[in-house]
Amino acid sequence: MKPYILVILLILIGCNSNNEIKLVKYNQSVCDPNMDITNVKSRIVNSNIERDTLHLTISMVANCGGIYYAEAKMKDDTVNINYKDGTVEKVKLESGKVVDVISQVSCDCCFEFYFSIVGLKSSPQYLKVNDELIK
Repeated sequence: MKPYILVILLILIGCNSNNEIKLVKYNQSVCDPNMDITNVKSRIVNSNIERDTLHLTISMVANCGGIYYAEAKMKDDTVNINYKDGTVEKVKLESGKVVDVISQVSCDCCFEFYFSIVGLKSSPQYLKVNDELIK
């Protein structure tokens, strides 16, 4: 009985490790102020896998400040990238403590975002960015 439990545990661990991905790099293009953002649809511009790293270029509209934080998670056959937009500024308080202040510009702009995600052996079937399915 014990060998069967061990085999089942190893299978479960192996299946679970396929969902372990990590966003290791993200970057963005310069804001393109000439694009009509009302007609821009989020889309994958480029996608390729090198070894275990997925490299993505996605065109989409975001706050003019760009993004300051992003993470990726895998659920079933979908890679979910979540980001927070705006800019981070370090502000020193009177107490001497330094805090991050997040601000957003009151405009949106078209960007190309570049993401590198490790832990994938093949391209995911689906991609979502901030819960939006990207085709």
